[in-house]
Amino acid sequence: MDKDITGKSIFSNKRVIAFIVFAVLLTVYAFPQGLISRYYGVNISFDKLIFSAIVIGAFVANKLFTMRISKAQLLFVAFAIIFSILCKDPRCLLFCYLPALEDLLPFKDKIMRVLKKTGILYICLAFTVFYTILYAGLGIVNQDRFAFSAIGEINQSGLAIFCLAVMLMIKNKKIGYTVMAFGLLTISRSYYLAVMLYGLSKVGFVKKLLSKIKHWWFFRYWFLTVVTSILLVGIGFFFIQQNAIGNVYWGDDADTRLFQLLDYSNLFRFVTNIALLMIFLRTPSALLTGLSDSAYFYESSVSYAELGIPFKTVNPHNLFFSHLRMYGLFALAETWYIDRIMRKIVNEKTVMVFLIMVAYSVILGAGLYSYWIFLAVFAMACESNLALEE
Repeated sequence: MDKDITGKSIFSNKRVIAFIVFAVLLTVYAFPQGLISRYYGVNISFDKLIFSAIVIGAFVANKLFTMRISKAQLLFVAFAIIFSILCKDPRCLLFCYLPALEDLLPFKDKIMRVLKKTGILYICLAFTVFYTILYAGLGIVNQDRFAFSAIGEINQSGLAIFCLAVMLMIKNKKIGYTVMAFGLLTISRSYYLAVMLYGLSKVGFVKKLLSKIKHWWFFRYWFLTVVTSILLVGIGFFFIQQNAIGNVYWGDDADTRLFQLLDYSNLFRFVTNIALLMIFLRTPSALLTGLSDSAYFYESSVSYAELGIPFKTVNPHNLFFSHLRMYGLFALAETWYIDRIMRKIVNEKTVMVFLIMVAYSVILGAGLYSYWIFLAVFAMACESNLALEE
């Protein structure tokens, strides 16, 4: 067990907490990343860079102020530095937002007060309505979808709307549920799954079942990562078999894709994980260096040819496989640290929101990465607070 690392933390200052909370939420809900990437064609995630700069800056300031750092934090930072050199990718250093989030966890009550007592969540809601009107009205993004966040991408917009709805519950449940219903207009299968799981968590017998859980290691992030990774590979082979007998179809419009599971979108989504593992079997050194976009696309085309699948340049959607591709074995360090953080906040009151975020991580690569993991913690803290009030 690590010693207490909070000390005289700068995060004990309510103004600093408010600044961090405001910065995270406004980066997600107000910054026009969708306009920059889709309308102007600039393929740089400025929102994530701004978020990382603010959070990591606060983390460094806190370490300098307290002059204390846990062994786990020091080890993770060392891994980030080593793999940034091996992968020749400084983005590994941006993962230092994880130990920064760990330093914030002891101050969940202060975060809750900011969310509850200020109007920041209503400001985020106003921006969500604004971007929905902007994107849907101008047809900048999918014209058959009707709810968006600043991010623009429909599935991530759904995740942002879901988190906002859960957080809004602590201010006004009616508004929270209305926003959750509004999110259905994303026509996103991932969002519908999230709403169903959230609704299930409110059923009486499910609450009782969760309250009786004793072995929480089944819900540990590392365990879920192992299980879902194996499952995804198995599903990938199932899609390969279905494609061989002609059961996979194109589903281009939102309505068709909503009800058609055996479509090429899902085929590429699952087969790309198998293609990645085949690359590592051919080139084990890539586990230390990661794969650049060009190297991955070339090597995956070879894998697709061996599998007899038409090639399409699709990156892994799953968070673990995606980061394994980019950063090699550093993905294991990331998994370890996410697990370290989640086990401090996941309990019978928050587990369903946690599982929803894991589902997004497994299916889309979002959920527990970058500012998403901060939103996850904010949403789980709100859900825990709601459970205490009921």
